[in-house]
Amino acid sequence: MTPHEIEGMRNLWQSVAVMALKDHHRRISAARRGHSAVIDSVRHIVCSEAREIEQARMYFNSPDWREVCDLAGIGYRPDMAMAFVTGGAASIVAARQKIVEAAA
Repeated sequence: MTPHEIEGMRNLWQSVAVMALKDHHRRISAARRGHSAVIDSVRHIVCSEAREIEQARMYFNSPDWREVCDLAGIGYRPDMAMAFVTGGAASIVAARQKIVEAAA
């Protein structure tokens, strides 16, 4: 693989990481408000806030998330991912910035 191809793949996996963080954040935020979540123009039924947080915790501690982090060139930190998805909207902006910085 050329360095250009490697960079392209890393950018793709960084996008996957950001989308996973955003999706879990939206689901948790919607559960807090007692609404369904709209993700990519599709309405999703959400569980209770506690259940959404537990589902996010299970994913961010899984081998799948570890692999996404490895392919994105970012550190595997489930605790930081959970802090981002359970925080406010500013936490997602901070998450995206940290992912890009970590991969640089």
